[in-house]
Amino acid sequence: MSEAVSTLNSQSKVEIPGNTPLVLDDPESAWIVESGKLDIFLVRTLEGEPSGPRHHVMRAEVGDSVFGVTPTPVQQVVLLGIASPATRLLRVNLRYLKELDPNGKPSLSASTLVEDWVARLSAVLTPLAPPKAYTVLEPG
Repeated sequence: MSEAVSTLNSQSKVEIPGNTPLVLDDPESAWIVESGKLDIFLVRTLEGEPSGPRHHVMRAEVGDSVFGVTPTPVQQVVLLGIASPATRLLRVNLRYLKELDPNGKPSLSASTLVEDWVARLSAVLTPLAPPKAYTVLEPG
């Protein structure tokens, strides 16, 4: 279990039977995989419910975080998590992630979870090869 998972002990643990869909549409929740795996799919919605073929986006494994995303009526798609057997998730309300540490800075655990989610999501959304014409930016 990652350090980020062990420090966020104030929310509910959920055991999900294998192949049970979990709609990730609550923007006030994050899910942390404590055991098993959670495959994330993008699926169209019909009358607010997932419908049609699933398009695999990524797999979340132990210690990985997954954040809820509000679906919009225009997009008519939602993120859907499908757990492997014996998957256990920790559901964390975002208000706990927004709390500042004693120094008034964002919690290291919260920052780590958000950065991890954004990095993994970005990796699947960007092409593998850089564009033919680009400029390398240097820090400073």
